[in-house]
Amino acid sequence: MRWPITHDQPDSEIPAKELAALDAMVNLSDDALWAVAREQMPADIQVRMSVLMTKNNFGTITDEEYADLTAYSEEGNKLTLRKATAMKYLMDRGHKVTLDDLKPVDE
Repeated sequence: MRWPITHDQPDSEIPAKELAALDAMVNLSDDALWAVAREQMPADIQVRMSVLMTKNNFGTITDEEYADLTAYSEEGNKLTLRKATAMKYLMDRGHKVTLDDLKPVDE
């Protein structure tokens, strides 16, 4: 799978190493792809992000907190891309992927 890259926005490009890792996911088993598709940010990070986003919205975020929020957001974007890739490969293999399928197994 080749990912569409917008070359007029170089800061938004996916690094070659990450593209290679996404492409390599095609070799994962169905079970491994389902595990990736169900991944979520850890609950403590989700709570921290929510607090930092609120602080950012109110203009009360510190520089250090903003750096943390940026890092969490970047990790969230990478997670979303991994999940989307896993779902694409599962659908390519004939699986139907629904929102219920994406709930963590322990829920």
